[in-house]
Amino acid sequence: MQLKKTLGFLLGALATLSGILSLPYNLGRITAWLSAVGVSIGIDFVRIILYVGIALFPVYLAANAILYFRRISFEAEIVDKKEFEVGETVFFKVRFRGNLKNGFFDTMIKAPEGKHLPDGSDHIWCWDRETLPDSYPNTPGKLHGFVVKASTWGWPIPLEYPTGEYTLYIRVYDHLGVGNRPVIREKKEIITIVSRI
Repeated sequence: MQLKKTLGFLLGALATLSGILSLPYNLGRITAWLSAVGVSIGIDFVRIILYVGIALFPVYLAANAILYFRRISFEAEIVDKKEFEVGETVFFKVRFRGNLKNGFFDTMIKAPEGKHLPDGSDHIWCWDRETLPDSYPNTPGKLHGFVVKASTWGWPIPLEYPTGEYTLYIRVYDHLGVGNRPVIREKKEIITIVSRI
């Protein structure tokens, strides 16, 4: 009898723990299997799960809080449309949640294939001045710690820029030091720039 109670307690504890882990780790099947085993040997499984579940509920809350703060969420888009005339402004919208040391938002804009910008390069940068005050490589971003941030910034298309299909990379960077700016998340977008009608 004592062995059955001990076995029942252990199965109940395992079932409850697997139930707690089922949300982030998809282990719900283990709970069902343990429950079936407990029922088959005649253990009062509901009572055991209730007792152990109450005891482990704070662990469940703590585990989910840790997962929430470690999870990165990133959304980025071009506002309103994907075709622009020279002289218009392209707006970028970003929503980010996650941990950063000195983070910032930026967009790399690549010229159409086979074409160059007036300065001879094939790309430029357009950063969010709310999160990065200037383009100097030693300037850290303004996003520190756990960040929940939405931002919108614009790029006025110069009149002398070539027309065609531009590739844009809307990004979240983290500034860890001079020459060390890893891309945390990015989204690729395509826009078409045409001449003024």
